[in-house]
Amino acid sequence: MWEQVLETALPLILKGIGVLLGLGLTWLVAKVIKKFNLNEAEQNAIEALAAGVNDVYLNYVKDLKAKAEDGKLTDEEKKAAKTMAINKAKQLASGSGKKLIATMAEERLGTWVDKLVNKAKK
Repeated sequence: MWEQVLETALPLILKGIGVLLGLGLTWLVAKVIKKFNLNEAEQNAIEALAAGVNDVYLNYVKDLKAKAEDGKLTDEEKKAAKTMAINKAKQLASGSGKKLIATMAEERLGTWVDKLVNKAKK
């Protein structure tokens, strides 16, 4: 009986978590922009990275976590998710934000992604 309940409820719970993550990232981006008085390029870059993180969560991470026995990603999956989020951000960024992201080292972009993910988890 509990297995049926979990099979029915788990997708709904994960969908709810995805919505909350998206809302949390939106709030976090607004807070960062206000706190640090970011210029247009920085603002666009952060928004694109947050959108990339959210997209990868909804389309990659969520499913992997649901299938994992411990509900966690492997180190290899985390690395792939970070790369996917950066690539998605590069696609989504526009104008001066796109130029800023293009000039940044992958390691620095990865640090920004890590910070967004960690803040979203809190």
